[in-house]
Amino acid sequence: MMVRQSSSRPVLLVDDSQEDTFLMKRLLRSAGVPDPIVSLDGGEEAMAYLRAALEPGAGLSLPCVVFCDIKMPVQNGFDLLTWIRRQEAFRTLPFVMLTGGDVPSDRKLARELGANHFLVKYPSAAVLKQVIDEVCGNEPADG
Repeated sequence: MMVRQSSSRPVLLVDDSQEDTFLMKRLLRSAGVPDPIVSLDGGEEAMAYLRAALEPGAGLSLPCVVFCDIKMPVQNGFDLLTWIRRQEAFRTLPFVMLTGGDVPSDRKLARELGANHFLVKYPSAAVLKQVIDEVCGNEPADG
């Protein structure tokens, strides 16, 4: 299925906390993320966005990466990651799990479910740049 994509694919940021979303957007911009950053309030919104991005004429671009908080009501980060990995169109979509604490069992589960990275909030701009460059294949920004 062909999806219309803009010249820059968005970074999806899924978090139910407006404060965390604000801080992560700020860090992503500090990391030089050239793509649009689309923030969504939870797993349900992310699923709806991703489904819509597959619809011809929807005008939404598939993201180059999903940054997702673990602890959210209704659909948590693990639920979203599980759903994404079950969708043929999104099996290889880079997924970065975000968490407020480095709990070994959460880290292990994220890896088992197919997360590409597991980051404790709030990673440095340098770490975010490295992750974005790796998973989105961004060219280094000029000057």
